[in-house]
Amino acid sequence: MSTSALAVSPSMPQSPAAAVRPSPWILDRGRDLLLFVATPVLIVPLVFLATRIWTPQTLYAVAIFGALGHHLPGMMRAYGDRELFARFRSRFIVSPLVLVGICTASAFIDPSLSAIVLVTYVWGVWHGLMQTHGFLRIYDGKVGSTDRRTVRLDQAMCIAWFGAGSLFSDRVVHHVFQEFYMAGGPQVGTAGVHALRVAAGIGVGLVTVAFAANAIACTRAGRPPNPVKLLLIGTGISYWWYSNLIVSNLLLSTLLFELFHDTQYLSIVWVFNRRRVMSGSGVDAPTRFIFRNRAPLVLLYVGLVAAYGSLRFIHLPQADLGRILTATLAASALLHFYFDSFIWKMKERSTRAALGLAGGAADASRRGFGHLVPVGLRWAALVLPIAWLGTSFGRGEALQVRKMEALGHDFPHYALAQHNLAVALASEGQTEAAIAATRRTLALEQDDRGLIADARHNLAALLVDAAKQQLQSSTPHRAKASLEEAAGLRPNLAAELREEGIQFAATGHRDEAFRSLQAALILDGGDKKARALITRLSPPR
Repeated sequence: MSTSALAVSPSMPQSPAAAVRPSPWILDRGRDLLLFVATPVLIVPLVFLATRIWTPQTLYAVAIFGALGHHLPGMMRAYGDRELFARFRSRFIVSPLVLVGICTASAFIDPSLSAIVLVTYVWGVWHGLMQTHGFLRIYDGKVGSTDRRTVRLDQAMCIAWFGAGSLFSDRVVHHVFQEFYMAGGPQVGTAGVHALRVAAGIGVGLVTVAFAANAIACTRAGRPPNPVKLLLIGTGISYWWYSNLIVSNLLLSTLLFELFHDTQYLSIVWVFNRRRVMSGSGVDAPTRFIFRNRAPLVLLYVGLVAAYGSLRFIHLPQADLGRILTATLAASALLHFYFDSFIWKMKERSTRAALGLAGGAADASRRGFGHLVPVGLRWAALVLPIAWLGTSFGRGEALQVRKMEALGHDFPHYALAQHNLAVALASEGQTEAAIAATRRTLALEQDDRGLIADARHNLAALLVDAAKQQLQSSTPHRAKASLEEAAGLRPNLAAELREEGIQFAATGHRDEAFRSLQAALILDGGDKKARALITRLSPPR
């Protein structure tokens, strides 16, 4: 449950039950540890056992499935709670139309949706850290810890540690910058990356000291933090760092944290809606049916989530329809983030009651123009980056090459950056530099079998190109070394070069045919077919 509004009023009355040691759990110890707090302890071994059976690409499909599917419970909350819908009717009606329109327009300008992908990622990180913050507020609310300083420091801890966990990962920063550059953003450079990381490190240190000092002060004052909250912030932050900095495969990293996030979200929404239905609150008939006190209905709930997630795997034959579907699914993510920023307000009495918490202020209604400020800020955080990147889009192929080169130089120790750099250099005819970058890729990458296979294939092709250039410049000894290394990567290389020479000869490309056949004979001097053809192509003496 992501909430930028999970703030608790300092004037909020304390629960009378606080004096009788209320339960620190949302459900109970076992279910809270399984669903909210210690979930990574189960996820990590399961995922790595699964990697022995399926490829990371196959497992990543699970993450995509869950990432889309878990949007549905938030939509059910937004459109199934009559009281909530009445309060925010205009937002719930207009927002989907606007977001689908923005994403569709972006898809036809840039089919790769670079700007949308970038904004969705940043919002997704914010959504994830604020979901953790939301749980911290729930657990502290269980023991009556509601002062504003604690709320703000909890939020600061999540922002600082989640942000630093992203910034200190070459893989994450490279991914973000790649989308940023492809969307038309200006180059940041190595110095810019270093400055961001220094600032993040300082921020983490200062915030952590302030958080610890406040926890000690509150404990001495007789208002200690919920120990479950401290455990949760430890597991949430540690798991985020583990996924981003320890797990080297981007697909597995995404899967690991998505499973944790989705399990928490689906579980807390189930608890929330069950309690809303049991209390007789104003929810619609489908919500009352699904969230009745019937255990088998959990399967229906999960099935509906799975059905929504399966929309990601629909493939439409027409390109334009495919773009519209992709844009609509992107809009679903943005809508999920946007709705969650205001529909789970912990300071409101109805939200607290459904989470088993006492107190709270009356549910806020629209008063004057004051409510437009946070609404405007949320929309600005979405629309302005997309508009800015959209107006600078128009990169052209040459600019893509420049950006890949910039990323390669900015991330010398990240294998994918070096691989992309090699591709960019090869496209400009810088064969030797491309070979060096590909060698760095293979030296850096140990786990991603797909990237390793691509790099080996590219290295063989680059070595063949280098050998042909060396033959043209009359350095056959260097050509032989290049070809022998390439043959170690592609065992059938001699036959491939001979067939390539035949094709070139058939299409009238005599010089290219001659060099391909020369290379084939260097590797296999007994190839009679290649020798006969090269004799025929040789100029008469």
